Amino acid sequence: YGNAGIRVNALCPGWVDTPILQQAATAAPTLLDTINSTSPVGRMAQPEEMGGTVVWLLSDAAAYVNGAPIPVDGGWTAQ
Repeated sequence: YGNAGIRVNALCPGWVDTPILQQAATAAPTLLDTINSTSPVGRMAQPEEMGGTVVWLLSDAAAYVNGAPIPVDGGWTAQ
């Protein structure tokens, strides 16, 4: 569908600090420490950081990006 101006890309997030993750952490008290200590940047993402990538994908700056899986995982994939 690229010739119709339709682009399809995939946002591939790492750990994101969401209410559901916080809820899971109440059942597993060491979960957040484990996530943060194993992340290459030393922390999990904030939801806004996912949003920034989506805004870029929707912008003209990404007009030629099509069919791409985009890791937004703080470097996890690159390890």
